[in-house]
Amino acid sequence: MTGNLEEVLNLREDECPDLKVWRSTRYKKFTSWAIQNELLELMAHSIVHTMSTNICKDGGFAIVVNGRTDITVQEQESIVVHYVDADLVPCEVFLFSFCAEQR
Repeated sequence: MTGNLEEVLNLREDECPDLKVWRSTRYKKFTSWAIQNELLELMAHSIVHTMSTNICKDGGFAIVVNGRTDITVQEQESIVVHYVDADLVPCEVFLFSFCAEQR
């Protein structure tokens, strides 16, 4: 029985030869939390790099920070980037959401 992470990696290997090489030479099984965290960190950096490249190559952009209070009176913040691509199509990229500290 394989886990969700391994199944996703199996699917992505067909599209990404570097991932296949990395898995076959360095890590055959993902039993360590450190290995899984390293892999997730690499994927996160790749996604952020791709998003920032797409946003910056088209010129201007806007950052929208939205906050609201939930039922537990905890402030919830989210950050979204809006930009227009080269074909003048408006794009919206959700970056992340977090809970603000109460004062």
